Amino acid sequence: MAEEATTPCSGCQRLQAQLDAQGAQIEALQAAVARLQEQFGATPQGPFTSSRPLSHAIVKAPLAEDPTRLPPPRPVRTRGTGCFRWGLPVCLVALGCACAGGTLPSLLRLRALDTEAQKTEGRILRVEKGRPSRGYLVLFAFRPGDGPEVTGEGYIPAEQAKGMKPGEAIPVTYLPDDPERNSWPFEGEAERRRYWTYVRFFLGASFFCLSLVGLIELVLGWDRYLASHGVLAWARVVETGEDVRRKRRKVWTSYWMRYEFQPEKGAPVCCRVDVAKELRDAHRSPGARLPVLYLPGWPRCHRLLTLFSTVEFLSRQKVPTLPPKKS
Repeated sequence: MAEEATTPCSGCQRLQAQLDAQGAQIEALQAAVARLQEQFGATPQGPFTSSRPLSHAIVKAPLAEDPTRLPPPRPVRTRGTGCFRWGLPVCLVALGCACAGGTLPSLLRLRALDTEAQKTEGRILRVEKGRPSRGYLVLFAFRPGDGPEVTGEGYIPAEQAKGMKPGEAIPVTYLPDDPERNSWPFEGEAERRRYWTYVRFFLGASFFCLSLVGLIELVLGWDRYLASHGVLAWARVVETGEDVRRKRRKVWTSYWMRYEFQPEKGAPVCCRVDVAKELRDAHRSPGARLPVLYLPGWPRCHRLLTLFSTVEFLSRQKVPTLPPKKS
């Protein structure tokens, strides 16, 4: 019976073999961890080389003696680098240049009126009421130089057309290259005003397009600056709600959220912002927490991470996250 008690069974042998294999695996893992610790200790640590989350390096980094000093920038870029990102600015720039070029024919015509125009005397053939925006239409006949008599037409103000009768002599201004098409009654002031209106319109449209491009780039640049230099903090939801506006048969519903957060220096900041219905429903209960980015020297300049629609974070985590709050 002593020999039977000391003889191991087949199940015990199998368990012992599994224990030996696991022990060998543990030793190999311990050796691998030791090698990684040696390599990790030799690598310079930074906000983007550390194995800890990016938000840990941003939030826990001290601001030294100057509370307005910005933390090291994190890599970001403008979201949508394709058609939406460059298509609209390029189209606006092209439209602005086209509008600026549209002033060239009007400027050339005004220059011709100032340098090449000649004056002679003509007679009125007919005066009739034209379009309200341009005044009265005057049909007249005149003889340009030594050539045959030609007819022309032009608009004059209603005040100037009062008392005019067919056959009355009037001064005529014309261009020698094509007198029949390029002739105007009196000094051609109505024609000059018309072309100056074209010039002002095209220049205004060009200025508007280029200003809109500058405004778009300014907003995108400010978003990139806040996303790359902002400090992460937790914002606490104070109140949520919705506003319903009715106009005739249409109903508009807007959703809003009021939250507050505590910057590292200074008083708490409270703000109300319009949000999408999904975000409002996800954080409806008061006390819910949301990550927010703010500038250290200007906490009023901040934005919720969920509202960065034009910026893409290029860190290991697409959107920086804060460590959970310790209880």
